[in-house]
Amino acid sequence: YEIKECDWSSDVCSSDLIQTDWTESGHFVCNFAAQFTTQMILPVVAYGHPVLKKKAVDITPEYPGLKELIDSMFETMYHSVGVGLAAPQVNHSIRLFVVDGTPYADEDPGLKGMKKVFINAQILEETGKKWRTDEGCLSIPGIREDIDRHPEILIRYRSEEHTSELQSHSFISYA
Repeated sequence: YEIKECDWSSDVCSSDLIQTDWTESGHFVCNFAAQFTTQMILPVVAYGHPVLKKKAVDITPEYPGLKELIDSMFETMYHSVGVGLAAPQVNHSIRLFVVDGTPYADEDPGLKGMKKVFINAQILEETGKKWRTDEGCLSIPGIREDIDRHPEILIRYRSEEHTSELQSHSFISYA
């Protein structure tokens, strides 16, 4: 038997393949070539929640549980069928957001594998003629709206490895 995903309590298997079999004595066993993390799906706060109105604060690499929060934010984003999620949307008033452009890679091959973490991001420049795009927000479920965005945005941020980065891309302007 092959199981592509598994979930037991709060341990989520991040392996692509788990082999399972029955022993001669009738016991079910799993052979894991897997790595376990403590990812979980976090509740997404709705529009109007006070945390969405607060100015989020910068964080340091020592922020407690940062790695677990990032992993859980990706898990929550995927579960909610989103392409971006900010920490305030999961009730953490910190300057952190995650994006994964993979769902749009057919339209823009540059988005293939564009899974990123942005810590303490600052917009440095928005360029180009604004264009209108249909967008949704995980904190306003079921509602989509046309939004005007610049086609390129330049931001400074810290990566998950806490290195300083510059990023310019159209996808980030609407993720």
